[in-house]
Amino acid sequence: MHRINRSSPIPVYYQIALSLKQRLASGEWNSGMQLRTEPELAKEYGVSRMTMRQALAELVKEGLVTRQRGSGTFVTNLHSQVAPTLSFPISFTLRFRELGLTPSSRVLRAELIRAPTPEIADYLQVNATEKIAFFKRLFLAEGIPMALNYSMLPDRLCPGITKQPLLDDSLSATLGQRYGLVTTRADDWLEALRASNEESRLLDTELHAPLLLLTTLAYLADGTPVEYSRTFWVGDRMRLHVNLSAYELNLFTTDRMRVDAK
Repeated sequence: MHRINRSSPIPVYYQIALSLKQRLASGEWNSGMQLRTEPELAKEYGVSRMTMRQALAELVKEGLVTRQRGSGTFVTNLHSQVAPTLSFPISFTLRFRELGLTPSSRVLRAELIRAPTPEIADYLQVNATEKIAFFKRLFLAEGIPMALNYSMLPDRLCPGITKQPLLDDSLSATLGQRYGLVTTRADDWLEALRASNEESRLLDTELHAPLLLLTTLAYLADGTPVEYSRTFWVGDRMRLHVNLSAYELNLFTTDRMRVDAK
């Protein structure tokens, strides 16, 4: 049985998705091959079919597998599949202030942990013995939950960051002003999904409500990765505007949000 760290801040379904991706990369399943059935994989990982279904959905969204009704899950052509990527850095605090709204963030968890998966360790270029700073935060505008954020940073770059309040409720401001770390570029991945029990509770939305997940890997000017984050935005409380000529992302509230904010 493949082991899942249930005490990890990384959701179980996402740990499984990363594990399956590693198994695909290792050649356990080749292009065109059928994966084991959903019940078999669920038993293998010791999780429910619902959790396994969510993990497989992650692979479908990345174009690694396809699901055929009545037939099963099949590996796509891993060498020719190219996932679309958009690049648009976000500053939550700055953008909402520009809109005339009052942003805030609530730190739900801040601590030092080991890298929860080999993939994240590779992203952040840390080894198995290094600690990383982990933040779980709730982003709000005018007191209304807008997004749930998970951020991870190498502790060696920002020692002690989890032990004191963030400057101006901003992780980027704290990195810049307290540690002299300024990100100059980022790789971003955007995908749509539905809210889990925890996400719906923290974001004060319905179970399975539409969310937009933005995964970001931010770098310093010399190419050093400084932050890996996953931010779940409530789909019906904001819009994303992408200016392709400038690769910018602007956040706008819906009419309902504007009314609530008055």
